[in-house]
Amino acid sequence: MLVAAQILSIIVILLTTVALLSKKEWWIRVFDFPRLQIIFLLFVGMIVQIIWFEGEFYPDWVILIFSVLAFAIQFSYIAPYFPFSKKEVPDADPNTDAQISFLISNVRMKNRKCEKLKDLMAKYSADIVLLVETNQWWANTIDPVMSDYNYSVKHPLENTYGMLLYSKIPIENVNIEHIIKDNIPSIHGIVEKSGARMALSCLHPEPPAPDEADTSKPRDKELIIMAKRIKKLNIPYVVIGDMNDVAWSDTSIKFTKISGMKDPRKGRGFMNTYNANIPTVRWALDHIFVSQDFGVIKMERLADIGSDHFPIYIKCALAKP
Repeated sequence: MLVAAQILSIIVILLTTVALLSKKEWWIRVFDFPRLQIIFLLFVGMIVQIIWFEGEFYPDWVILIFSVLAFAIQFSYIAPYFPFSKKEVPDADPNTDAQISFLISNVRMKNRKCEKLKDLMAKYSADIVLLVETNQWWANTIDPVMSDYNYSVKHPLENTYGMLLYSKIPIENVNIEHIIKDNIPSIHGIVEKSGARMALSCLHPEPPAPDEADTSKPRDKELIIMAKRIKKLNIPYVVIGDMNDVAWSDTSIKFTKISGMKDPRKGRGFMNTYNANIPTVRWALDHIFVSQDFGVIKMERLADIGSDHFPIYIKCALAKP
C-alpha cells in the first residue's frame, strides 16, 4: 500500500512540476486544467504515506516532503475559488436599478437536445444570451424562440467557432473581429441599461489540443490582446465566453492583471462547466470577467443541456452607478 501511494505521489509531483514550466506545448499546458483532481490524488497519497510511514528510509522522507510541497503549490492556484475565500467581486444590492444578466452556453455543435436549452433560457430570461459552437442548424432552431430579444449578432459557422449573441437591450458599435485567425470570430459592442453604459466582448479562442492547436500561443495571444485593449478603455467592461482556459492558469492570471478585470467565481465556488459528461474530470472553461465597477447579485452553473459544457448564468449590477 505504501509503495503504491508513493508511486502515485511521484506521478502527480511530476505533473505539478510540468505545469510550472513556461512552455506553450499543448501536452504541457493541459496540466493547468486538472489542479483540483491532482490535489485530490496528492491528498490521498499523503494520507496513505502518513498512515504507513515508518521514517526509516531517506527516500520515504523525500517523497512525503515533495508531496506536501506539490500540494501547497496546487492549492495556491485554486484556493481563491473555494466558497470560504474572499469574494473578488462583491455582492451587489438586488434592488439596484442598474442590473444586467448574462447566460453563456457552449451548446456543442452536434448536440440536438435543444429543448433543454430553450427551457433554461425561458426560465432565466437573461438580458444577454451568448451561444458558442453554433452552426446554421442552431441559428435556425434557436431564432424562433428568441422573440423577446430584439437585438442580435449572428455568426454561425460549421467549424465549432460560430457565435450567436441575443440581447433584450440595444447593442451599439457592434464589431465582429477575427483577432488571431480568420476562422475564429469574437463579438464586441456597447450595451446600455438603466442609464448604465458598458462594453461587452464575447470570446471563444482556440484551445491547446492535438486536434486544434499544437500550442497555447493563439489562445494566450488573443486573451492578452484583449487585456491590453481593455486596460486603455475607461468604461465598465464585461468579457464572456468559452475561453478554453481555466481561470487559475498563468495566462488567465496575466489577463486579469493587465486588464484589471475581476473573476466573480472567486469566493463563490468553482462552478465547473466542462466536462458535463464526466463528473470526475471537470473544470471551469466558460467565464464571465467583469471590471471593478460591478457587483454580483446571483451567479450559478445551470443544468445539463446535452452538451459537454454546462451553461453559466450571472446577474450583476454596477457597484458604482
